[in-house]
Amino acid sequence: MNVKLSRFQVGALGSIASGTITISHKAAYAVVANHVLLQKVEERYAEFFAVFGKKSYSGLGDSVEESDIYRDESFRGIKSILKGFSKVSDYPFRQEAIDLLNIIEQLGGEIESLNYSEENEKMDKLIAQYDLEENQEKLVKFNLTDLYSTLKTRHSAFKELFFQQNEANASLRNQGTASYLRKDLADALRNYFGLVTAMKSVDGWKELYTELNELAKTINKTVGSSEKSTEDKTES
Repeated sequence: MNVKLSRFQVGALGSIASGTITISHKAAYAVVANHVLLQKVEERYAEFFAVFGKKSYSGLGDSVEESDIYRDESFRGIKSILKGFSKVSDYPFRQEAIDLLNIIEQLGGEIESLNYSEENEKMDKLIAQYDLEENQEKLVKFNLTDLYSTLKTRHSAFKELFFQQNEANASLRNQGTASYLRKDLADALRNYFGLVTAMKSVDGWKELYTELNELAKTINKTVGSSEKSTEDKTES
């Protein structure tokens, strides 16, 4: 697994940590459910996000707020449609609507009313659940596939913009503390990826390795594109 964490800025490091935690907590990967190295990643990510995810450092720019509004609109649309169908007693797919709503309720229900950091976390978990094949089939019954795809796109766009805003305001933070937190999170991820790579030939680990490797490739491409864009601007 080729992950050059030392090249990652705040946005990319936060994204790969968040994605790693979400993927690792899928029911299919019970082999790592309580592993100490995954727990260490979660602990370091929580500390990292407590600094880089605070609203006080986000700047709350118009673009960030607007992106959150768009994300919330998509989420409310899905929830509203499901609520409508769940109230029709003789509707053939009423139970499916209730099942999908229950997932939202288990995450607190009013996800869109949370602060940015908490909403990001809850939305990641919701998407992990809705991405399961059984729930994808249920979404199809309500013609929600396109709206759900829009929600995912808007959620990803918000997280990237949110982290970029935090990165832009990094000078307002204690640089020593920020550097320390980034190194700790990178080290925890590096150790966890090392474990998964070493175990990839063992039953139950191969699929986890494959999915994490795809995440790493995606983030690496994003980082590479960002660096190329910066070089182009400098040359011009």
